[in-house]
Amino acid sequence: MIDWLRRLVIWDGILPLAVWAVPRAVQWLLPGERWPIEVLGVTLPILAFLARFFAGLAVVRRQQPNAVFHAVKVVILFFGLCFLMIIDVAMILKLAMPKGAFEQPGDLIGFAVFYGLYVAMMALATWPGKRPTDGLAPEPFP
Repeated sequence: MIDWLRRLVIWDGILPLAVWAVPRAVQWLLPGERWPIEVLGVTLPILAFLARFFAGLAVVRRQQPNAVFHAVKVVILFFGLCFLMIIDVAMILKLAMPKGAFEQPGDLIGFAVFYGLYVAMMALATWPGKRPTDGLAPEPFP
């Protein structure tokens, strides 16, 4: 359980910050150039989506759920990552937009809701559930 929570915090808390930091570093290295940010705003979220999807798929496969739970977890994973991809695109393209874009209270609430939905869906998709035991003794609580 602790391992699951640690992975959730790292993959779903820290990794999005890294994706958002790359365009800021590019903007710092190439001040005044909009085209690199625009290109990153399209390509980086797609690449991050694919990397996260296949990493999440590997986690779901390792859990060996039955076919129905496997399909449900994959669908939850996919839609959760779609929420994050929307946030990724907005956070990156915000750098190329005029000052004040996405800084209204309603915008920030919308991002918080999307991020909350993303984390909740990732928690559901990667939740380890019951672990199979050999029937000899119950597993100790971590």
